[in-house]
Amino acid sequence: MKKLFLAALFLSSSLYAHDLPDRFLGQSATAIWNTIHGNITSFFEPEGEAHSPAPPETIEPLSDPSPFQVLFRQTITFTNNASNALTNLAAHVLDEAKEKLYTVDQAADYFIQKIENSGSTFMKVMLQETLDFDLDLLMPSFSKIKRHIRHLRQTVPRMEHAAVVEQVNQLISYLEDIQKTAVTLQKAGIATVSAKLASHAITSKEHPLVTDFNTLYNAYPTIITKLNELHIPAAGHIAHQAFNSTSELVEQIVLMHDSAGKIGSVLIDDALVHPLDSLKNQVRKLGNAAEFVTSTHPLIVVAPPTTTDALLEILKTFIWRDGFTLKETAQEKIAELNSLIPPIKAQVKLLKKRLHNFKLVMTEFQPRLHAQFVARLKESPLVTIPIAPKILFDLLEQEIEIVKSKLIVMMRASLALTYRVSRVIGIGSSLLECMNHCMGATDDQPFIHHDIIRGVGFISQDTVGFSNIIINVTEALKEYNPLPFRNELEEIERI
Repeated sequence: MKKLFLAALFLSSSLYAHDLPDRFLGQSATAIWNTIHGNITSFFEPEGEAHSPAPPETIEPLSDPSPFQVLFRQTITFTNNASNALTNLAAHVLDEAKEKLYTVDQAADYFIQKIENSGSTFMKVMLQETLDFDLDLLMPSFSKIKRHIRHLRQTVPRMEHAAVVEQVNQLISYLEDIQKTAVTLQKAGIATVSAKLASHAITSKEHPLVTDFNTLYNAYPTIITKLNELHIPAAGHIAHQAFNSTSELVEQIVLMHDSAGKIGSVLIDDALVHPLDSLKNQVRKLGNAAEFVTSTHPLIVVAPPTTTDALLEILKTFIWRDGFTLKETAQEKIAELNSLIPPIKAQVKLLKKRLHNFKLVMTEFQPRLHAQFVARLKESPLVTIPIAPKILFDLLEQEIEIVKSKLIVMMRASLALTYRVSRVIGIGSSLLECMNHCMGATDDQPFIHHDIIRGVGFISQDTVGFSNIIINVTEALKEYNPLPFRNELEEIERI
């Protein structure tokens, strides 16, 4: 009876022999699985003090590997552990094939099904035992990063919809109307305007220039009132949260380098650790300073002038030149601030997208690696199963490359937004100082609250060093980023 079964097995094997790789032709199912088991095991068996990473015929020559691939392949290697999840599974399938007289196809299906049905637990053990890649170290870092990303994604939209944004828009619209009025008065000239004011004082006869002047005169106390009504403390609190979330995110990325084992130095290059650590501290410092400054109230501490003569004196001496034109210094600062608004809005939208993309990549990392590994094994089992360790290695490299690229793109988007926000703070500092000077403020009689001027001045000084740190980090990120994803970095730089 046993001979009959063996004859049937040989006959069934010969029927699909034309589908077997050449090296398996003429072999029985047991012999083929002996060879497969030997090929899988040879990836891990020591050879003297070193070990052969794979059978020579299964290794493709490297063709111009990228810097990332070089780093990955130097850092992540096959272990010397010849008794691991893959080799043990192959040995188990070999025993099953002998006992139950599996065909080659049945044995291959059994091997793949075992991996497919085992889920994440087997994948974790397999990575640990074959590549010394410990998901238990990486995934907690991913979880903490996801938490900080969630906080940042909740905070960033609040920057767009903060009450102060609408208030500022209304103030800008009001100022634009006032500017048109000022242009009209400028064209008429101070002498003509003064004459019409004198005539109005005597005859009470209305004149368009008198109406325009009254509008401009009333604008002064109106603007001060609007400035003091701005919900700056709330906006400062949002900025503080955004800065802190960014700082915590950067801190966790640095910690991932130290705590995620071998893969930590692949994801975060050693050369990035120090500048990122400096960046983390500087961002947190900026956030604390921004909240202190914006919580100071009121913004304007000097009451507006109550007479026409007082107003004209201020306009002539401090704010205006050649009639009714703003001093060039203030004009330049306001223009620069206005130029930063569109890119900041664009970068807020971009950052939300980048944060979401990176969160998805981290969340799907383990199941995606598992699914792709099974799919590759199913393509041509008798070709792929003998080189299963190398397939796993290649897929891990691809997944880590995607994670790293998305991590870098997310960091670049975050840094780009933080950089421009810090520039706004710096420009705002010099504009406030300009306003204080233009209004003739002194230490005893400030126009803008002294603590605000002092605090924003400190922030402005910090932003200089902060900008240099960001430039160094972004250049380093660009250097270490996997090449296939450079186009996403260029997209950020264009905005």
